[in-house]
This record gives sequence, C-alpha cells and structure tokens, in this order.
Amino acid sequence: MAAVFPKAIIVGGVTDVVLSMLLGIPLSKYIVSSLGLAAAHASAGLSLVQFTIGFFCSVLGGYIAATIAKRNELLNGVLASWLCLGLGIYSIVSGGVGALRWWYLLEFVTTPLSYLAGAYLWLRRNRPFLFAPDRSRNRPALRVTSSGFVSENASASYAIDWTDIVEICAFKIDLFAVDEVRFSLSLRDGTAIELREEQPGFRALVAALTARFPAVAGWEDKVMQPPFATNMTVLYRGT
Repeated sequence: MAAVFPKAIIVGGVTDVVLSMLLGIPLSKYIVSSLGLAAAHASAGLSLVQFTIGFFCSVLGGYIAATIAKRNELLNGVLASWLCLGLGIYSIVSGGVGALRWWYLLEFVTTPLSYLAGAYLWLRRNRPFLFAPDRSRNRPALRVTSSGFVSENASASYAIDWTDIVEICAFKIDLFAVDEVRFSLSLRDGTAIELREEQPGFRALVAALTARFPAVAGWEDKVMQPPFATNMTVLYRGT
C-alpha cells in the first residue's frame, strides 16, 4: 500500500499558495498605496498579517492533503508543504526578501508544522477513535451470535446486529514495540465502536465479519504492512 499520495500532496500545496496569493495580494496593494512602496516593504505589521494569512492557508493545505489521502494523513499533510517551502527557499536564496529575511526564515520553520496541524485536525475530526483513551484494563469479551455479536464485560454489555453496520475500517496503532490491530464499525444510528485485537473473541468476530461482509477478506494484506504505519483502510461501506 502506498504511503505517499502525489495527488494529495500537489492539491494541498497548490491550494495553500493560490489562496495565500488571492488573500495577500489585495492586502499588499492596499498597504503600498497607503504607505508607499519603501515603507510597505519594511513594514513588520504587513509581514505579520501576511504570515498569519499564510499560516491559516497552510493549515488548510494540510487538511486538504489529509482529506484526499485518507491514509498516512500526517505524512502526506507535511509533504504537501513542498511548494510553499520551495518558494520560500527561492526567495531567500535570490535575495528578494530584503531586510525581512527573518520573517521568511520563521515561515520556513513553521510551514511544515502548519501543514501537520491541518492534517492532525482532519484526523481529530474524522478518526476520533484514534485519540480515545486507552482502556487496556477494560477489554470486553466479544461473542458472535446468529444475527451479529455481543460485547460483554462485568459492568456493561451491548449487542450489534449485522444489519446495523454501515462501514468497516481496519487500522493499526503504533505501541512503539508492536502494532495493535483495530477495527472500527460505523453504525446506522451514526455512532461507531472500536474493536481491538487484544479483546477475547476478536479473531472469531473478524472471521464472522468476513463471512458476512466478503469485502473484509484480505484485510491483512492491506493493513499489516508496512509496520508502525496506521494504514487506515475502509474495508466495507454500505449503501
């Protein structure tokens, strides 16, 4: 499975630069007409405003890159900063930044972080289960039934019918020394549940899911490699 998605990287980077220009050029023209070219070129205030515009456009670029990639979102989000960084390096090397070189150096450092923040926001919005607290001490047992499965522990239990499931995703969590496989099931009522391979009955449930939803078959080839990568994969999506 590819880790880098060129379309995501290109679209995210171009979106940032184009939007920054659309927002920044009219502002620059207004400042120049008000202060004069020399004063505007040396204006720290103008540079701060442009930096702020660039920051939020870069965050949007990282968000868009993650939206398109949908796998290895953080990596693709950071790589989408290629165009903005390239233009910044060119401006510094060519000497076109004048006395405000330090602003460009600051942008050079913060741009990848801005893209990373955008990709992170996408993950928080679309993969909230990745940030759920680790309940390693509370791993309910999973039991397959004729119509679905049941999750049971000492304090609570719930039953899920096969017909309740509208989407099945598989991914991994990097636990530093090992990876942990997890399945996320989106339900018809808009909620989602997460299943972990450490839960008793997980393998039997995955086998039952594969029998009920044939698209799940072969999930190991899509998720297990490369190691320590999330490899978020949509295995099944209902109509």
